[in-house]
Amino acid sequence: MVFYPTVFNPNTRAQKTPYAVSMWNIQEDILLKDYIYLYSGMTIRYTDNKDQPTTKLVPYQQLDQEIENSRKENYWMWTAEQTKEIRFLPSLIRDDVQLAFILNMDNEYAKKLINQDIFNQNMDKKVVKTFISKWFIDNFIYTKRDDRIVFQVKASSKSKVGGIVHDVSASSKTFYIEPAQIVPLNNKIRELRSKIYAEIIRILTALSFEVRKEIENLILAEQTLAQIDFHFAKARYAVRIQAVEPELTKERKVKIDLMRHP
Repeated sequence: MVFYPTVFNPNTRAQKTPYAVSMWNIQEDILLKDYIYLYSGMTIRYTDNKDQPTTKLVPYQQLDQEIENSRKENYWMWTAEQTKEIRFLPSLIRDDVQLAFILNMDNEYAKKLINQDIFNQNMDKKVVKTFISKWFIDNFIYTKRDDRIVFQVKASSKSKVGGIVHDVSASSKTFYIEPAQIVPLNNKIRELRSKIYAEIIRILTALSFEVRKEIENLILAEQTLAQIDFHFAKARYAVRIQAVEPELTKERKVKIDLMRHP
């Protein structure tokens, strides 16, 4: 058994298990370094002119030579992808610090450790939530429809979940089901929200009643403040344009010093 701590990154939103570590069970009698060399390579699929596919697992250190050899063959096309094991094991193509430990699965500590596997159906759900990203839970385990908590269930499995169907995805492949077990909980949440809304209305109504008692004084204060603000605005504008107060005379003449056409 290889125990491989992944590079932790709790700030990665889409990472399902930011605080978990990956484990990979090596069934073959092989050195760890050879195993890493093998699965750091690529799975290459060749297709010849007769449309006959051939798949090869090419070790990391043999990739360049394999690509060079493929040019000499009569292949119509070829595709390559990383091995699935590369997600669990230290990889030679990743530039980060990686560690791996070999565990003896006959050891009692190792047996306890494997019981904490995320795929263990008997694992405490409270423990699971401590290391699964909240973003993942909110977006992939449960969501909301009409302010009620629902679970996303594949169409092929909807008969296995008893409850109320609230919505169906556009592709009809996902059903949003409210399990019967949480219907009372959702009802309680809706009841509490109704009480909260009623309390908000009560408080706003009481405040409005108190304001209405002083409506005449408030109107007078608003009009007075508007007049004050109007005069201050005129004064600020006069300062900005360097205005002066005109001198009024009985003669019908206007004298403007230093006047120029724009």
